[in-house]
Amino acid sequence: MFCLHYLELELCETIYSYVFTDLLIGFLVEYAYLVKYSLQRSEHQGSVCVHTMELADRAIGFVLASISVIIFTYYTFWVIILPFVDKEHFVHNYFLPQEYAILLPVYAGVSLICFLSVFIGYVMLKSKKKKA
Repeated sequence: MFCLHYLELELCETIYSYVFTDLLIGFLVEYAYLVKYSLQRSEHQGSVCVHTMELADRAIGFVLASISVIIFTYYTFWVIILPFVDKEHFVHNYFLPQEYAILLPVYAGVSLICFLSVFIGYVMLKSKKKKA
């Protein structure tokens, strides 16, 4: 019984972290869009450049949001619904084994933390060189 409770807790934490990450990425994309749009609006008031960039930004935002929804739906179905489907059912052919449901988010999180650490270190070294 303890093992089952522990796995449920791990599953909930993984799902919550995935949802939080998805919402955070969506928020950052929207914030970057608003900042970029307001800067362009102030520099090119009423010009064609604003409308072209606005359409391009909206298209990129739509693609990113669509990909995010597809990944979230796939992962949710894989982690929550698939364990209740028979192992012989054909739908299992479209999904990776259950072990990867935990490993993929962990590896993605570790690589994200590594990337952010390297980026922050690079920016700090670059700003240190400017001061010297």
